[in-house]
Amino acid sequence: MRKFLFIFLVAVNLFSQESDYVTVVGDSLIGKVVDGKNIREVIGNVVITQGDVVINCNKAIQFLTVNEIELIGSVVVTQDTMMIRTEKAYYYGDEKIAVSDTSVFLNQPGMELQADRGKYFMDQKRAEFFGRVILEDSNSFTLKSEELFYFKELERMNASGKCRNNRFNFYYLYRLARTF
Repeated sequence: MRKFLFIFLVAVNLFSQESDYVTVVGDSLIGKVVDGKNIREVIGNVVITQGDVVINCNKAIQFLTVNEIELIGSVVVTQDTMMIRTEKAYYYGDEKIAVSDTSVFLNQPGMELQADRGKYFMDQKRAEFFGRVILEDSNSFTLKSEELFYFKELERMNASGKCRNNRFNFYYLYRLARTF
């Protein structure tokens, strides 16, 4: 019985570590050492996976010792039903965080969002958007703000900074926050 339990615990541990493991594939791979750091450049049809997160882009520069990846060109981050698009981003593999300082577009059933820049936390399924943020839902409701915090699991969002909407019914705004 003890051997079975030990093997089961080892298998569970290996499985949980596998979901944290980042895999990067693409059309071509160039390995090099820059300033003593191992770097991989993956070019063309790049697909990065970590657990239930899939990232596609044109080019990725992977910094192996720190588990970070620079994402360049047509970046698409997908997790469950949510998809985030941008032109450039940086992915922190250990923290499972993607950051973009360029325009960000989020698509999810029932809503679309665009912002000047954003940050997505994969484990918490939480996003932060900054700059000109525009949210549109499937009921033609539009909310504009300077920043918006989105909590997917809680089905909640908080907007701040010059918030305005295309309807002046704040009850609807409250209901919207509880709908997502």
